[in-house]
Amino acid sequence: MESVRDSQAALEAAVETAELKRSRGDLPGAYADYQAIVAERLGADYSAADLSILQSLADLAALCGHFRAADDVLIGLVGLCQQAKNVHRADYATLKRIHLALDRGHLRQAMTLFEDMAARIGSIQAIDITPQGLLTWEAKCRWPNTDTADRTVLFTLLYLEMGRLLSALGQYRDALEMLNRGLTHATPGDSQTAPVLARRLVSWFQLAIGRACLESGLLPEAEAVLEALKGFLGSPQARSLRIQWHTLAGKLALLRGIFGEALSHFQEILTLCHQLKLLRWGVIASLNLAQVLILLNQNRLATDHLASIAADVQQLQDPHLTARLALLNRLSQARSQSLVAGSTLSVSDLLQAETPIEAEPVANEDDFTFVRTQSPNYLTFFEDRVLEFQWSLSQSDLPRAAQMLAHIQSVFADTDSRLIHTKIKALQGMLAYYQGLHQLQGGNFEPGQQQIRWAAVTLNEVRSPLDSMGLKPERWQVQRILSWCLMRMQSSSQDQELLAAETTQLLEDLTDSLSPEQQVIFLLNKWTADEEYIATQIVRLRKLQQRLQQAPFHQRPRVWWQLLQRLNALVNHIDAYRGILAKRTLQADTVAAVSQPSRSLWARLFKHPWRRATLSFLVLPDQVFVVRNWRFWLDFSIVPLTRLELRNLVKQWYEPLETTRNSRGISLQPELDETEETKLSEKSEGTAQILAEKLNLSTLLRLPKSIRRLTIVPDDVLHIFPFAAVQHQDHYLVESYALSIAYETSNSGSPLSAPQSAAPRSATQSLLVGVSQGSAQFAALPGVRQEIDSICRWLAQQKMVPTVMVDAEVEKTRLLTALPSTSLLHIACHGIFQHNRVDQSGLVLNPQSTPPEVLSLREIANVDLAGLRHVTLSACSSADHLVLPGRWVISLPEALWRSGAQSILGSLWQVYDQLAIAFMQQFYTYLQTLPRDEALRQTQLDCLHQRLPGNEGMNTRDLKYWAGFNLYGDYGLQPLAKAR
Repeated sequence: MESVRDSQAALEAAVETAELKRSRGDLPGAYADYQAIVAERLGADYSAADLSILQSLADLAALCGHFRAADDVLIGLVGLCQQAKNVHRADYATLKRIHLALDRGHLRQAMTLFEDMAARIGSIQAIDITPQGLLTWEAKCRWPNTDTADRTVLFTLLYLEMGRLLSALGQYRDALEMLNRGLTHATPGDSQTAPVLARRLVSWFQLAIGRACLESGLLPEAEAVLEALKGFLGSPQARSLRIQWHTLAGKLALLRGIFGEALSHFQEILTLCHQLKLLRWGVIASLNLAQVLILLNQNRLATDHLASIAADVQQLQDPHLTARLALLNRLSQARSQSLVAGSTLSVSDLLQAETPIEAEPVANEDDFTFVRTQSPNYLTFFEDRVLEFQWSLSQSDLPRAAQMLAHIQSVFADTDSRLIHTKIKALQGMLAYYQGLHQLQGGNFEPGQQQIRWAAVTLNEVRSPLDSMGLKPERWQVQRILSWCLMRMQSSSQDQELLAAETTQLLEDLTDSLSPEQQVIFLLNKWTADEEYIATQIVRLRKLQQRLQQAPFHQRPRVWWQLLQRLNALVNHIDAYRGILAKRTLQADTVAAVSQPSRSLWARLFKHPWRRATLSFLVLPDQVFVVRNWRFWLDFSIVPLTRLELRNLVKQWYEPLETTRNSRGISLQPELDETEETKLSEKSEGTAQILAEKLNLSTLLRLPKSIRRLTIVPDDVLHIFPFAAVQHQDHYLVESYALSIAYETSNSGSPLSAPQSAAPRSATQSLLVGVSQGSAQFAALPGVRQEIDSICRWLAQQKMVPTVMVDAEVEKTRLLTALPSTSLLHIACHGIFQHNRVDQSGLVLNPQSTPPEVLSLREIANVDLAGLRHVTLSACSSADHLVLPGRWVISLPEALWRSGAQSILGSLWQVYDQLAIAFMQQFYTYLQTLPRDEALRQTQLDCLHQRLPGNEGMNTRDLKYWAGFNLYGDYGLQPLAKAR
């Protein structure tokens, strides 16, 4: 008797030690302890306490990924119990084996193990899964020598594992019936008390119910379950539950398109797994996280995650995890060919970013084979097959895509998941569209149109169920392809516009949970509704171009005129689109923006300024659309350069500049010697040459010899590329042309500028503003006072008396009051740019206040600057542009221009004090007699030829000293002469 007590005490002490390790987060240690306890108990009498030990062992084994070792132990226990004729405890151990089999996705093994218990529970396939049928089945189950508590524990675990098996087979209605019945055994009500082992399973029942609801399409119900489970997550023993809770919550967020929330959940799992040293769950979390990152275009980060777990996946020897790793690696590599280093947001970002890692080459498409393995999760099993289908579609392999879709329909035909059936129908519509498109391209008009009509009907039918389930990403994709169908079918413009507006709103909803930086990256390869409209018009232009080339000689004038009319209409549309987006971005989303009157084709051809050409760029996800215009000429070209490739090239151009950046906005002096500067300049010039070749600038710049001035209308990342530094015919572009930057093609002047005939204003309406003070966030700018004093003296020599505000005198209210009556503005201070926050981006007027006082872009946009003839922004990155979500590009120069300022001089990157002062003085000197663009050109040439006054000892030939200065807006008037 004494030895029995000693044995019991030793068992309790061992369990207590294991549980202590478990509570402290040492799950591998706790698992090892429980494994030792069970191994020791193999030769002892099997008691009720062993059930709890078995449950803990199985749970820990699933977490730690040691399925085989735990299964071997459980097999031994089953055998011993059967020898002792302890049938119900043998079945309990068998149910724990089923639990491990389901965690591994071994469904056949789980079904075989259920058959091993058929003598007690009957065939599970014969169970009538209704409330009454389950009661009848329970009454027929027989275990000798068991009491009510034993039966409750067994039924609880039976229902849990049968429900999980049915979920893994896609039979969600039956699974929910089983799980809810099992939950009643675990929580019988106030009048009865469930055994401890049964009560422990309550949270796992709820988790299984939530998963079944989610996979069947009952997303609100799944969300309610997750909310109810929050109360179970606090205890140290609930770490395993917390991991699975975050997994389910992350999946729910992903299905709903709440991508930021999904990232947070999967990152939280990774943190927990690293803390608890849980290899398998860490691998699963990394795979889920990588899939979200690929979806968000963060392919480099996804590739890093996948590389970090490759050895772990190999160690686990799980076929499903191995296949998923290979699939996601393939997708990530393919999508990162164009996006090597993420997204370019602004010059400020480029000068602070790490050097990009070169993309790895992607193997030949034919060398890759998808490995299809059974997943523990039915929805994941389905989604992996969908990825294979979409891969085939993206490779334009329609026969393979059709074969894969037929396979999907066959494999998943028997599921009762509304979510899966709706997704399959969406895939049918997608495939039908591309098959119809292929028919049309092959000249089979009638079959092609019929396919596209069927696709439109199918896609339209799935919109409602997708909406009711809250599957926004799927609905956005469906409506995007539906819009293409409507265009091909030439449906009414009203129907197309309504659908486009709804689709655009869906895309905005999908980005709401992302940070501004993540939003920009996510939207890089997303076509907005307007971009799709523009792409359609470009296709029509190309067809007209082909008609022109093939038309008989006598028909060519008419076709040529049609081509010009369509091109002019598209250019007007692009101008209006840019203006409306900028207006709404700057002033508020709800502002009703009114676009400027369209320019007629006659005006564009016959009123374009002499000796000047306009190059207008529109960067689309898969191409760059370029329009050229000069007197009597209008044409277009298409450059096969993706938005992602273009951004990466511009990023590479800025890399050498990064090494020279100073922590201050306006720095006092250069930091590198002349030899080093020459090397960096050569590197940038090489990248600029590559970009020029990619953009086909040599062809675009085949202009009449009379052209001496060039207006560039950039788009996207081209806003921050210094065109003056492009090599053309062995010279910098600025050596051949006077350059100016415009925001619309139709008019270089601001939409709100005062007419040239307006009465001139007095010289006292010139305003000089300088902020030299610094703070913890902003470095002091000691050169500002010297610059303001110098410009003030120079203006006085020109008999212009400016108003001066410096440091404490610079108050936002005073400045806003003065701006409407100012004709010439020179401002030197820090600039601040916060992505997607135009209300917090702008000019820093008081860096020492908390928070810093900023004259924001939005405030500038609400001031009437129609009398402001010229603005000089002498500040760090004063002409920097932000690429906001939705691809809107906004900056200080554009905000000023759209508020009425005629012209703006700014710099794309930091400028040196000594150079800035001399550069501005020289620019103002030339401005007295020359047009504005020519004044800037001559100043830049003075730098290039080492003749800038006061800088004889500086190597001003280096492009970083002069190429960043841009003139925006009006290029022709002489603002100083007018302001006298």
